[in-house]
Order: sequence, then C-alpha cells, then structure tokens
Amino acid sequence: MKSIKGDFTVRDIRITDKIGEIVSPDLVLVCVKAWQIREVRSGIAGILHEDSLVLPLQNGVTAADELCEVISRKNVIGGLCRIISKIESPGVISHFGVNPFIAFGETEGSATVRLHPIKEIFDRAGIDSRI
Repeated sequence: MKSIKGDFTVRDIRITDKIGEIVSPDLVLVCVKAWQIREVRSGIAGILHEDSLVLPLQNGVTAADELCEVISRKNVIGGLCRIISKIESPGVISHFGVNPFIAFGETEGSATVRLHPIKEIFDRAGIDSRI
C-alpha cells in the first residue's frame, strides 16, 4: 500500500474470492464496487448466521437497500468509506488523496450497542471511523 499517510505491506492474511468458503462470519465488510452489490448479495446471504452484520462500504447511497432486497434488514447496517485511491499495479494500491475514514450506523438512524464493537475493531486497526 502506497499512501500519503505512510506506505505499508499487509502480510499474513487469509483471503478468498469464493464467498461460500467463509463460514458463519460475525461481520462482513462489503468492499466491492457499488455496481457489484447485486452480484454478491445472494452469496453473502448464504453464509450469515442469525446475528451476522453486513456493512457495505461503497461511496453510493443505495448499497444497504440493495443488500436488504436479499438479506434481512436486521443484519444490514449502513456505511460508506471516503478515500481517493487507485490500483497502481496488481497487488499495489496507491492512496493519494484525503484522509480516509469509514462512517457507519443503523439504517434507520438509531444508536445501538451493536455498533460499538465494530468501532473498537476499527480503532484497534488504526482506521478512522465514525458511528
């Protein structure tokens, strides 16, 4: 990651491009392009447990509603990310503008306790976030 906030390398991560390989997640961050939400939402619905939360991080305003067409609204929270970046080359992301942050909350605007553990995770990771 090349960033105006300091370059870094992410190591020792487990990734997959097969949603069905993920088993019973507590939190799903949906980080695809906004136009891809409809492509991935059924796969996401198939791996959730009763209390799983799904947090879309697109810069559009319809992602949560599009997820709720297939996933129960009780499992979806609203969110967005602000960052200016691009793929510089395979495996290299270049962040070149604005201080990034994530904003998230309940889709109907209430303040619930289930949001606080997510905020704590972002804080521990050094990610600026706001409920």
